[in-house]
Amino acid sequence: MPTQIGWRYCQQCQEVFYAGASSFGSCAAGGHHDPKGSWFYTLIFDEPQNGQRGWKHCNKCHALNYTGVSGGVCPASGQHDFATSYEYTLAANVAGVGQNNWRYCTKCQGLAFAGFGPGVCPAGGSHDVTGSWDYRLAVTEPFTAKIAAIMQENAPDGFRFVVCTDTQMLGSGVGGFSRRTVDPPETPATLEDRLNIASLSKTLTAAAVLSTLQAKNLSPNTLVTPFYPPDWTLHAQVKKLTFRDFLTHRTGFNEATDRSDYAGIQQSMHQGPPNPIQATYEYRNINFAAMRLVLPYLHSYNRFTHQVTLQAGSKPAETLAKAYIAIVNQRVLAPSGVGTAGCDSKTLTQPPPQPSLPVLLYEYQQPAQQGVDLGDQTLYCGAQGWSLSVVDYAQFLQTLLFTEIIVSEKHRALMLGGSAADGHGLGINRDAPLAGSDVYSHGAWIPVGNAQVAGWFLYIQAPKLIVVALSNAGHKPGALNWFDRVKQAYTEVYG
Repeated sequence: MPTQIGWRYCQQCQEVFYAGASSFGSCAAGGHHDPKGSWFYTLIFDEPQNGQRGWKHCNKCHALNYTGVSGGVCPASGQHDFATSYEYTLAANVAGVGQNNWRYCTKCQGLAFAGFGPGVCPAGGSHDVTGSWDYRLAVTEPFTAKIAAIMQENAPDGFRFVVCTDTQMLGSGVGGFSRRTVDPPETPATLEDRLNIASLSKTLTAAAVLSTLQAKNLSPNTLVTPFYPPDWTLHAQVKKLTFRDFLTHRTGFNEATDRSDYAGIQQSMHQGPPNPIQATYEYRNINFAAMRLVLPYLHSYNRFTHQVTLQAGSKPAETLAKAYIAIVNQRVLAPSGVGTAGCDSKTLTQPPPQPSLPVLLYEYQQPAQQGVDLGDQTLYCGAQGWSLSVVDYAQFLQTLLFTEIIVSEKHRALMLGGSAADGHGLGINRDAPLAGSDVYSHGAWIPVGNAQVAGWFLYIQAPKLIVVALSNAGHKPGALNWFDRVKQAYTEVYG
């Protein structure tokens, strides 16, 4: 059932409005809506079987209005603008969990709360709720509500997040835009947006490598040497590196040797790591980008004859990248119930393979500035580049963390850090405990000037709680880190 968090009550006009847009919208009492003290509400959309249909969001005032009678009266002038709205469904005249006493105004067509007085109607005077049904709005789970408030403050131009356990979705939220008016068509952010998940790709890659090693009866301590392109000349230190070394960033490569394209990785493997191997953790994209080239050879390894059978042909960069993407889909995404995905920004919406316009990256609060398309990352992926939605990624994490469909319990423990003193596992990091629970995470960030894609996942082990968040815009300058604020919010609610 599709739902949207981020709806709030305005204490001035008494109407419910969407607080996930670029502004709070015009209020009939003057200025913008004021959500001070409001709960967060969740609305159902595009689901005709759960109440009264015909409710829509106005792009000008951001209030919820019934469209079954007229265009209503908008406090931003004229009639409401429902051009890009979902169609929302409201429960009426029924008991249940949530807040009742929301009423339809016959003058402005809006939905006003009748518990604190008559409010201010954009059609003049007070709201007239005579004869209205008694509507009930779902109140958002408190942790989800806190996340929504943090996202709205830090990344109002474009965000989406989900909160789930091992078996169910607890909450979600979206705000801002996938594409702004300056990059038509203007498109609100959705949970189903597929966009470059940046370094969250590393956990996917690690899962695919471990799944393949497991299938070949090989250990993460296996040397990588037999699985490089056969015509490469390898440095003596590179020949000593294992899969574990790559997946825990202990290869010795530094900033000067951190390359992601085929020729660049080949050069670094020939040149060798400048720093001691198998020693200090140093986060470098080359460690996972190299797996894009290694995994297809590993996948072709015959565990009985010990032969690597893959022939990459005359265009190895393209052949290996496409093979890597196919293997990750086969071993990781498909078993998680995720539709076929890739590393091109135009694999954004489901169902594939129908392409669509990509989600763009924006600067903070610069609506006239055109967005940035990260484009096709197929030849650079592995450490970054996968185009997935927060829902896709949550499904992957549910499968990875709570089943043995992708990897065994033993390999999952290695991903989570096992006994690693520094907390760096294979594609996942151990974080500081929260409210008595072990915590695991990975972040993501690609800056392009002042625009960016940013994200992270958070796994709180004891309650089996997962949070996945992605934003496609710059964050509020000077704001506290959104990941740290979400962890603090968890402690405030459940600590």
